[in-house]
Amino acid sequence: MPSGNIDHTLNDSYLERYKVEGLSLETSVLTCGDRGGLEGIHVLGGALTIAYNVFDIPAEALRPGSVAGNDKTFKSSSRSTVRQLRSLGLYPGVHSDIQSEGGQAFNQETSEGNVGCAFAQNRQQISKFIADNADDVIRHAKLLRPELFDQPTADDIAKKIVAAHKRFASDDDFFTGGGRAAVQAAVRAGAEVGIVGYRAEKHDHGLIILVAGETINTIRANQDGDPAYTQDSWAFNDIVSRLSQLYTINSLTTSLAELIDTTGTMDLLGVKQIEVIRP
Repeated sequence: MPSGNIDHTLNDSYLERYKVEGLSLETSVLTCGDRGGLEGIHVLGGALTIAYNVFDIPAEALRPGSVAGNDKTFKSSSRSTVRQLRSLGLYPGVHSDIQSEGGQAFNQETSEGNVGCAFAQNRQQISKFIADNADDVIRHAKLLRPELFDQPTADDIAKKIVAAHKRFASDDDFFTGGGRAAVQAAVRAGAEVGIVGYRAEKHDHGLIILVAGETINTIRANQDGDPAYTQDSWAFNDIVSRLSQLYTINSLTTSLAELIDTTGTMDLLGVKQIEVIRP
């Protein structure tokens, strides 16, 4: 677990070497920020993080029992979210890896076993980690993006989000079929699917990017042996804004849900340095 300090060791040369600019949700796939590298806009879990951190966690945080312990599943949530994003003209994506698929293509017929996406495969475990390390995760999140905690209700909402993670962590039924079932449902609903091959062993870096239209060329960074888990938060916020035209969404709750989940996921995956890239 990180000490809570933000280590600003990613210098300008790293960002200039791998930075990609001018991206748009209308033309790029929303894929996973896996350190192995995928082309597109990056958020951890791809479309699955929209399902979990726009719909599932906020609903459960604000209305306990409305999702966890109910008849909804991670699989059904992923499927409905992909359909919604497709209806908005966007390109939701998910992924696996060569080891899990036994080749370069996603095995759509296999519904059991692992899937090569840490966010999907370890989703229940990540929520348990966040719940078990609530104080540390929230403290780390505050150091990364203190501006989100300026509002007087932020601390209370953060505690409710962690409580929601705790309920999901103990809800085996919600995660029926595991991460593979969620990825498979997303693909069948129209999600683009990528396959990651070689992953560089080093995975010290984590990036939270707030600059609209920017990301990191995670494929090249991985090939150079200096990969980074990447969260293009600007894209997450853009999607929330679009969905707010259709649903009643509390933007502070979704922003905190995304930050807490991103922080907890990177902490669990062993990321040593998380840096926020601001305009």
